[in-house]
Amino acid sequence: MHEPVVVPRRNPSYDEDPVPPGEEALFGWGSGAAFLCGLTGVGELVVVQQQLAHGFGYVLPYLVAAVLQLGMARWLWTSEGPVAPMAGVILMTVLLGTFVVATASGVPVGPHGEPEKDDLVRILVTIGQLGTLLLLLATMQGRRRRWAFNTILLAGVALWILRLTGALG
Repeated sequence: MHEPVVVPRRNPSYDEDPVPPGEEALFGWGSGAAFLCGLTGVGELVVVQQQLAHGFGYVLPYLVAAVLQLGMARWLWTSEGPVAPMAGVILMTVLLGTFVVATASGVPVGPHGEPEKDDLVRILVTIGQLGTLLLLLATMQGRRRRWAFNTILLAGVALWILRLTGALG
């Protein structure tokens, strides 16, 4: 019977909350988040290729998202500290929020100010981004996890306020 491989904390001073014995992050969560983040970056590149007929200005946000996700995947893969997972949570939250806004109102992306059309690749990329976000949250402990959840909550509240005030169209 094989026991799961646990990766001990390299520096316990990263987090003020001690991790109880047996609750260390299992090896694979962070690697899974890095892999999924890279996969969603490649998916964004597929979206760029599919939408290139609309012009470079239309695909530029997808290209920026792809580069950011591929860079984040590399950082998550090589990072040992708490900064990269939190930055990943922020990036995925911003990208998911942008997708929600784009599909609801056409702002900031969407041809001619119309809501973005759903297609299979874009939906799979969004599911991958959500999965990356959940895996990143699974790697966090204590105070960092609370900060991450609060970041996501504030982004959701901001989207609702913008929607209710009519700023999103």
